[in-house]
Amino acid sequence: MPSPCILVVDDEKDVVAVLIDLIETDGYRAIGTTDPEKALDIVQAEEVDLVIVDLMMPQRDGWRLLEDIKKYDTSIPVIVLTGFLTEQSEAILSNKNADSYLIKPVDHDRLQAQLKHHLLEHQPKAYAQIVVIDADEEIRDDLNHALSRRGFEITTFDTLAPAQEAIESVPPDLIILDITFPEGNGFDLCQTLHQNSATKHIPVLILTAESSRQNLMTAIQLGIRGFVAKPAAPNDLVERVLKIFRHTHIE
Repeated sequence: MPSPCILVVDDEKDVVAVLIDLIETDGYRAIGTTDPEKALDIVQAEEVDLVIVDLMMPQRDGWRLLEDIKKYDTSIPVIVLTGFLTEQSEAILSNKNADSYLIKPVDHDRLQAQLKHHLLEHQPKAYAQIVVIDADEEIRDDLNHALSRRGFEITTFDTLAPAQEAIESVPPDLIILDITFPEGNGFDLCQTLHQNSATKHIPVLILTAESSRQNLMTAIQLGIRGFVAKPAAPNDLVERVLKIFRHTHIE
């Protein structure tokens, strides 16, 4: 399942730019327009999963655009955007087409909560467990942050022995593993897990700076699901994780 796509409609370029930046920071795809007349065409042409629309636009009434979007597809959530909540609060709260609202300037935490709520069907279920094993604390923290935002439950380790013990005790749905550690090789852990009937089918994603041909061949021989060279952008890695889960029917 690809990242949900969100359309932002506001006649102010700065507002569109800020919202797109916040949305993409949270791992979603975003497109924007300052022309409300084109917004419905975008909804019809693109696979838009949610729309954020300003209510006060000189070219076209946001309420009318909201109505037209819902006429086209009632399942698309629409969040209305306003800088005049006092004047529009009753209309917003009583309108059957508005799924929720945001107040300008938009609070990032509230936006994040709104998107997570309305795009729940696009999120992996909470029981999807991922173990991250990497000696680099910054990498562990970055992965924990990026994957937790998408609904995964993350457990991190900086060494191999305690990670192996935890994996064999409660097998996770995915392992993200570096192969270079002071005390050993990550491939050795993969080999050990592969010989255990309880852990042999756990998909493994290798994340390493050692992307030699030999390491790639070893990964193939062990049935590794993915091999990502460091440094890797957290959002790119999230997409790789989602791809693995699609292929293993874990969502």
